[in-house]
Amino acid sequence: MSDYGVFEKYLEEGDFTVSILKTPVDEIEDKLAYLAKEKGQIANSYYGDFIIATCVTNIKQLLYHLNQQIEDPSDVIKLREELVALIIEINPSLDPNNLIINRNSVIKIKKDGDLEDGEKLLTDNKYWELSYYEDVNKTKDDSDSDEDDELTTINKIVKSFKK
Repeated sequence: MSDYGVFEKYLEEGDFTVSILKTPVDEIEDKLAYLAKEKGQIANSYYGDFIIATCVTNIKQLLYHLNQQIEDPSDVIKLREELVALIIEINPSLDPNNLIINRNSVIKIKKDGDLEDGEKLLTDNKYWELSYYEDVNKTKDDSDSDEDDELTTINKIVKSFKK
């Protein structure tokens, strides 16, 4: 059984050093079990938020820093992409291209070889290409409301994963 580890990585987009938890491969599926209620039907952005909330050990400091520094919402999207890439670099088993939805609609690590009957890649689910953040921005633009910007949304999602 492998040990956990914490790696510090510099986040260029956010000018911040994040601490990323390396989870042993044999425990990744335990982490993915949190997503069982969604039955594998999740958007890429939701999955990204999940692994950020699960793997960034100094998430509160990061969010505080971002709330102070980020003014352009498009910067948050770039930062998220960079952060997710760093997390996957440290935890390659979390790469969504290596994950499947099994016949019981549970997300699992793909075994070597072809998919079995009833399995499909996580990235092939019908919601994968939908972006939660684009929908939030669209709604925000339509209503001219400042109440729910992207950082606030990320804060809410992180809090829901930390419960």
